Amino acid sequence: MPLKTDNSTALWVAAIGAIAIISAAMIAKCGTTQPSIKTSPTPTSSPVIETTPSLTEGRLVGMLTDRASSPLSNMTVSIRNGPTTKTDSEGRFVLNNVATGDQLLEVQASTGGRLTQNVALESKKTTTANFVYDASTSRLGLLSIVGPVDGGLLELTKDGTEHRAVVYGRCDSLSQILGSFDVWVLISSQRDSRFWVQQPPAVIDPSTNTWRARALFGSTEHPPKDGEQWDILAVSASSDSEFKRILNTPMLSMLPPHISSNVVTVEIRIIRQQVSQPKL
Repeated sequence: MPLKTDNSTALWVAAIGAIAIISAAMIAKCGTTQPSIKTSPTPTSSPVIETTPSLTEGRLVGMLTDRASSPLSNMTVSIRNGPTTKTDSEGRFVLNNVATGDQLLEVQASTGGRLTQNVALESKKTTTANFVYDASTSRLGLLSIVGPVDGGLLELTKDGTEHRAVVYGRCDSLSQILGSFDVWVLISSQRDSRFWVQQPPAVIDPSTNTWRARALFGSTEHPPKDGEQWDILAVSASSDSEFKRILNTPMLSMLPPHISSNVVTVEIRIIRQQVSQPKL
């Protein structure tokens, strides 16, 4: 694990400065001007989160930002023929009691129309997803972690001194909004609040709008332990953005709240990689 740096304040300032060119989740490849987003006044209360989805339904927890990664508050978000809610001051929203399977998420656009994006939910599980609203093109992009699921168990494979696990998800319509982009995975353990940036970025398959990364947990000096909880988040960065410089830093001590709060939390279990015996 990289050595702890003493420039967390500088990283925080850099992260805040980069927000102007980040698209959620997270970076936009945009022109010299940013599209203006009209939002209503910030609501006084945040959505209520149920602790457990019903036996036959799921729950969608998400975040809505513009192309500059600014959270969009008081925006109407709904599942077609399902529940409706509004985003809070950080652009976050919760939709409870959503029918499982492929669903159509709808966002009320500033122009009065509705933008849609497909999202898949599983029974009795919470799905976490980030949505990017591009007013200039009337598009809605999705960045989500499909596996592992929030609250689930993640098996780490121990190979020598390394502990790794596959993290994967979807990135629908992001290329139409961001152009060329990367997906970065950041992880944080319950023992350390810093987010460790995984290198290199995830492998993106544009033909299926999916991404995949082999995340490294812990280090030789500080290996992960069975039963620990880890937070995982994914951010998208345009390939030529300034934010890539920040992501090339081994760790980030602080992230904007609307980004760092939208994580998947898992419990880890360590398994040893099977070593094949040579044939005699």
